Amino acid sequence: MLDAKAAQNLSILLGGSLKYMSYEDIKRSILHCDESVLSDSVLQQLIQYIPTPEQLKKLEEYKDQYENLAEAEQFSVTVRPLLEYNLKQLQHFNSQIQNAVVKH
Repeated sequence: MLDAKAAQNLSILLGGSLKYMSYEDIKRSILHCDESVLSDSVLQQLIQYIPTPEQLKKLEEYKDQYENLAEAEQFSVTVRPLLEYNLKQLQHFNSQIQNAVVKH
C-alpha cells in the first residue's frame, strides 16, 4: 500500500482543483493530455506524487478490494496504467510549447 506521506500528498492534490472530477475523468484527461484540467502546477504535483513502481505493483494486488482502499490508493489503482508514461509525455509536450511561445 502507499506510505502515509504519499497518500496524504495525493489526497491533498485530489481535494484541490481535481475534487469535482471522477478518477475516470482524471484518467481520461491524462490520456488526452488535457491542459485545461492538467495545469502545469497540477501536472508537476502528479508527477512528484506518483507512487513508486513498487507501490503501484503492490496496489495492483488489492484492486479487487477497491472499495476498501484509501482515496489516494483508489486513484492510483484507477490511473495506474497511465501514470508514469502519459504524465511525463505531457510534461515534455508542455515544455516544448512553452519554449516555442518564448521564442516567438
